Amino acid sequence: MYAKKRTQINVRLLRVSYFPQYKNLPNVLCPYLWMEESGEVTDKLALEFKDTVYPALKGKLITKWICIGIFAVCTIICLTLFFFAYRKREAALNRNEGYDYVDLKSAAPNKNNVA
Repeated sequence: MYAKKRTQINVRLLRVSYFPQYKNLPNVLCPYLWMEESGEVTDKLALEFKDTVYPALKGKLITKWICIGIFAVCTIICLTLFFFAYRKREAALNRNEGYDYVDLKSAAPNKNNVA
């Protein structure tokens, strides 16, 4: 396997009014530095690299999907519990169970029976 990397660094040239030589210079990018790197890897080293990196990437993928599955199951459980708690509360409200309502007319002091 053969690989090559090329890098170029540019400099932006601008007109400068106080230098007469640059009066007619257009605003351009000028190449300043050019680097090129290349290398070759044998098939044995490429296979060794693949055998080292691939299991870690596969483990990361498996872990991600396990976490997504756990989150989905927990979400379904929470929504189910919320639904049943909501229905239980609605049923209790409809039957007036567990709630003490005070009749304000009967609880008010009687003006005729002053102690």
